[in-house]
Amino acid sequence: SSVSKGAAKEVSSSKKAFIPTPQVQKVKPGFKIRKEFKQPVHYLHFTNCTGAKVITEHDRYDLLQDDMEWLKKFNKNINGYLSEDDLELLMDFFEKQAWVVTKQVDPSGAYPLSQATADVVERLGPSRAKFAEHVYMHWKGQRM
Repeated sequence: SSVSKGAAKEVSSSKKAFIPTPQVQKVKPGFKIRKEFKQPVHYLHFTNCTGAKVITEHDRYDLLQDDMEWLKKFNKNINGYLSEDDLELLMDFFEKQAWVVTKQVDPSGAYPLSQATADVVERLGPSRAKFAEHVYMHWKGQRM
């Protein structure tokens, strides 16, 4: 308790902190203000980069709750079974491949289903290709 009393004495006996304030000057009559300045519509500036450029092959797509709900419905209505791992793999593949192919943040028009399916067959094998169309449509819907 003697330590806490000493600490309290130091705080109370310390000097008040100086906080500088900016000085204000009146504008003199006749002062010309530059007229070329225009107030921006908003303060945020979008530069068309969402971080897709920094995605590496080690980064993996994590399934969302919406993905899990979609997977449950999908597996009830399909003849076969799509695992969580395969859904995650396909979603990750489409996300990365769309960036590699299009170099666009929104590849919806530039990365068609036919190319996506062909890419899956070529890179992930025909066993996963049977689900590629369904997962592609889900992936595309999630991005829009």
